[in-house]
Amino acid sequence: MWTAVILIISVVALVMALVNRTARIRNGEDIDEIRNSLYELRITLKSLRAEWNFKLAKIQVNLLKYQEKIPRDRIPYFITGECIACGSCLPECPTNAITENLLFEIDPALCIACRKCAEICPVGACRPLEEPAGAFSA
Repeated sequence: MWTAVILIISVVALVMALVNRTARIRNGEDIDEIRNSLYELRITLKSLRAEWNFKLAKIQVNLLKYQEKIPRDRIPYFITGECIACGSCLPECPTNAITENLLFEIDPALCIACRKCAEICPVGACRPLEEPAGAFSA
């Protein structure tokens, strides 16, 4: 549900940015400025998506621990907004907990905290779920 809300807001923001920039292009604005603005918007949206994934994963893990479906001492991993979508983590996961959506995501119910994703990640985007919230830079 929150993902849909974020996507709707991002599409509206993107359309508004394009409409505003179209008028400037007619006045001789450089197209590189528009590309930079869209890139910054994409990076911001990626960071917001990663933060929502983190929050939802924490809720899911707490629920799974409460229901005793995973051990209380397990700290699953998640993928931050720093992910460059290289896909190197995907084949390393022994439980197939990693999926590729808008971002690569780790299903906390399947993650056994083996650290294989973190060891292979070239940018350090795979981190324990208990990581501080400042880990959402893009």
